[in-house]
Amino acid sequence: MKPVILGSLSILFLSTVLTPVGQAAESGSTLYAPRVPSAPTTTIPQNLATIAAIYAPRAQRNSASRDQTSTQFGSRILAQNSLSSTRYNAILQQIESNSAQSSLSQGKLVRFKVRIENISTKDEFIASNGTKWTLDFSPGFWLVSNQTTPLFKAREQDRGQGIEAIAEDGNPTQLAQSFASQPSGVFNTAVGATKAGGIRPGQVFEFTVTATPGQKLFFVTMFGQSNDWFYAPRESGIALFDTSGQPIQGDVTTQVQLWNAGTEVDEEAGIGPTQGPRQSAPNTGVAENGPIQAVMLQAPYAQTNQVMRVTIIPE
Repeated sequence: MKPVILGSLSILFLSTVLTPVGQAAESGSTLYAPRVPSAPTTTIPQNLATIAAIYAPRAQRNSASRDQTSTQFGSRILAQNSLSSTRYNAILQQIESNSAQSSLSQGKLVRFKVRIENISTKDEFIASNGTKWTLDFSPGFWLVSNQTTPLFKAREQDRGQGIEAIAEDGNPTQLAQSFASQPSGVFNTAVGATKAGGIRPGQVFEFTVTATPGQKLFFVTMFGQSNDWFYAPRESGIALFDTSGQPIQGDVTTQVQLWNAGTEVDEEAGIGPTQGPRQSAPNTGVAENGPIQAVMLQAPYAQTNQVMRVTIIPE
């Protein structure tokens, strides 16, 4: 769904509805399934709080109070069938170009599209035994929060909320359960794919979040050819608004790192027998009980900006 706002007038479009339908595992499961876009609605919500409630993630919609004192739209209701097609489209373009700024000025949620691309190539990496291997990213978990370190803190052990499960087995289910009361969700289906799973070279994850100034984005996805490595923003997250309160946009890959969860003893990347693609069952490797820390290897596969691109665009 995409909100577009001009003054106090809002028009809702239904472009994609996300519906939970299963359990995620290393190969993922469809938690969100796209529906066919529908035509623009001609029913105008009666207040701006309605829009905020509709666009908030499920957990937030269930728990957030509804602001019943929001600005009313008034007596002039704009509907598509009251305008010529040319005039209607012109108005939509004008509204869309100012939507993020209008939302911000009224203290409302801004919607962002987050895009995670696997920019590595097939068989790009070669292990010490000569084996060529390909890097996949697992289904992942996202969270929007104004907390400083909600998921983990460097040089401290995993908190048992689900980092271990996703870092070792690519399973975001426990994280989703741990943060179900907060704006959060799972991404597990590549753009254009019909089945859930990780993303291979050339594939992309996309998901949308909504946030207000002061909130930050956190996400986690497994480095698939490892025992317990994962990608995530710096522990403090990615600020979704700049210091002046404007929505950020563009490439934010430099704010994403490769982390070692410290929960399983490492084997050589790409060939370890208890790593995700080759282990006989989840949680199979030797327990380590170490702290979470950044992976400092100089190998090409350990350089985030050589295998991943992350962009954020306000809508």
